[in-house]
Amino acid sequence: MSKQHRSILLPFDGFLLREKDKDTPDYLLSSTNLSACFTSLLARPVHGTSCNRQLSGSLGGQKIRRKQIPTERGRRRGGDQRRDGEQIEAVPKRRPDAAIQIRYACSRMLRYFHDLHTDLQAFYFSQSSDVEGEKVAPTLRDDDQASKQLDLLPVTEKNEEENLQGKEDDEALESTSEAEEGGAKNGGNSDQDEAHTHEIKSNVEKKLSCEFSDPRVDVCELSGDIRIPGNSSDVLFVDSGERNEAFRFRPYARKGDAAAFSRVRELTVKAVDVSAPQCTVRHAAPAVVFSAGGYTGNLFHDFTDVLIPLFLAARQLDGEVQFVVSDMNPWWVYRYLPVFQKLSKFPVIDYDKNKEVHCFSKVVVGLRSHKELSIDPARAPNGYSMVDFAKFLREAFSLERDAISNIEDLAGKKPRILIVARKQSRAFTNLHEITQLADQLGFEIIVNDGDVGSDVGQFAKLVNSVDVMLGVHGSGLTNLVFLPPNATVIQVVPWGGLEWMAMLDFGEPAKDMKLNYVQYSIAIEESSLIEQYPRDHPVFKDPMSFHQRGHPVMRSTFMDNQNVKLDIKKFKNTLWKALELIIQ
Repeated sequence: MSKQHRSILLPFDGFLLREKDKDTPDYLLSSTNLSACFTSLLARPVHGTSCNRQLSGSLGGQKIRRKQIPTERGRRRGGDQRRDGEQIEAVPKRRPDAAIQIRYACSRMLRYFHDLHTDLQAFYFSQSSDVEGEKVAPTLRDDDQASKQLDLLPVTEKNEEENLQGKEDDEALESTSEAEEGGAKNGGNSDQDEAHTHEIKSNVEKKLSCEFSDPRVDVCELSGDIRIPGNSSDVLFVDSGERNEAFRFRPYARKGDAAAFSRVRELTVKAVDVSAPQCTVRHAAPAVVFSAGGYTGNLFHDFTDVLIPLFLAARQLDGEVQFVVSDMNPWWVYRYLPVFQKLSKFPVIDYDKNKEVHCFSKVVVGLRSHKELSIDPARAPNGYSMVDFAKFLREAFSLERDAISNIEDLAGKKPRILIVARKQSRAFTNLHEITQLADQLGFEIIVNDGDVGSDVGQFAKLVNSVDVMLGVHGSGLTNLVFLPPNATVIQVVPWGGLEWMAMLDFGEPAKDMKLNYVQYSIAIEESSLIEQYPRDHPVFKDPMSFHQRGHPVMRSTFMDNQNVKLDIKKFKNTLWKALELIIQ
């Protein structure tokens, strides 16, 4: 039987597999099987030997054969008795003829993982182009099982040697910023580079329009000949006229928040003449440019500041949109990979590290945001609402339930309640009593701290399986976006005049998603603050005075240093109400 070798590239796995028998069906190692190795690589730089051990563990159920290939000069033996450059051959027990070779051992793969996006660029971009010196942006395709895979593209060995930098999640920062930053910020002109002779199509209307009056975000819309040089801070609007304008702003939906903006790089939208950098990659799809800095890493801000605004910007384009992301951490994109794949057919471009000059006919810089964790249908494209966003998430993460169990389905079953039990501040100090109460009322109980970690999809499935979610005000309640319609959210509000914030951050969004919402505000006796302050202290007599002293003071007093001990007798009525809502 003749042999035919062909390369298969897995999306975001970074493993190049080679199938040895052309008559054998494709055999791909899944992201799940290799997640242990991949997670460690995203989290921190590791040695090849450590990765090899994790990979060997992830291939459980398969026989591993080692096959020596010539090692590169200067390579040294690893500590696990495997040489760098050594080839691992994984053979399924049930299909001995379908032998798969992993072309590169883990130690050599590390450089492909050190920066997820930079490495994937080498895989994504085709070298063919209709214009000399340019490349055409690639697309993704649907396979037979309707999951998005990467097109088969040639792999190059030209990759930069950089270290992956991990990022720890921010602490919960659920409150809103009331500060506003208005007006356009004008700057100087950009330096002129070598001339570019390829003119834009005459039927594309030239437009540069910026809006700086919105209290939440600044946005610029451009059409015509738009060029985005990678590893820069510029978005260039090429205009043969004499207008030389520059608008500087930070494309992140938390305008006026100094703490958030300290982690967001300022970009400059410039109008320049035809003397501009030459295009190296030309895109047919429009681009959306935004920052993944700020408070990303915190679940509430992931959705409020980026994912919901991104949905508003891209959903109506039906995948025909290119995301250009500044302040990007590869682990964060991978965390929400199903969302990015559902919104766009194209791989994300890392604005900070990509070195191409990307050219577009339409570009939007900045993401429009309406309110905390929600959407205003009157301002949204196609009248999109949070109901549409929740449906979109169920599709992206393949969540099964689009409604809670009705009374007939509950026959012989218990309604399920998820208790989001924070581990540090705003923790339940009598969690055992709460679970006992829920058990007495007939609930099946799940207790979790609400931290989705790196596997958002798995936690989303857990949330989607319950009928009630209970938790103290905090970022963990953001998981309500995965609840089925008509499920119930119970938010426990700590002491300190936080009702307005609780309603703004989670109460209104829950209602906008057609969820049932129940709010329980604790009394002084249910707060741990009673152990720290006398009863006549302003903390109890005048809590709003702490709000007037600024958000840091309010947060430190009522959010970071307070726990909750629910009055079980009083709280029983709240759980009864949730049970009644399920029955109805």
